Amino acid sequence: METRLLHPGVSTPDILTAYVAAIRSLKVLDSTGLLLETVTQPVHQYLRSREDTVRCVVSSLTEEGPNDLAYELVNGEAVRIDENTPTDDDDENWECWIPDPIDSAPSRFFCFKLIAF
Repeated sequence: METRLLHPGVSTPDILTAYVAAIRSLKVLDSTGLLLETVTQPVHQYLRSREDTVRCVVSSLTEEGPNDLAYELVNGEAVRIDENTPTDDDDENWECWIPDPIDSAPSRFFCFKLIAF
């Protein structure tokens, strides 16, 4: 990924397009979001380091015509609380509890799920 996508020779709009496409695909493949977080983290960090990322996102959202970011903003799913959030009913099934995978970061993952597109 670093050799093909994450270098100064690739334009920021192209990186953003690939980022949105990766998010869409990984949300279908892995509903837990663990794979999504792991795979897109390098792209996320790289985009934060580029000076023109905010400008490209804003211009993409405000320009005329169809684009991926505006489509996601308008047609994206509403933010929902994770279905795995504990409730009082879960106390009855405490013997069936299964821990999260060892490589997941629970606090970061929960925040990520809340703000994911």
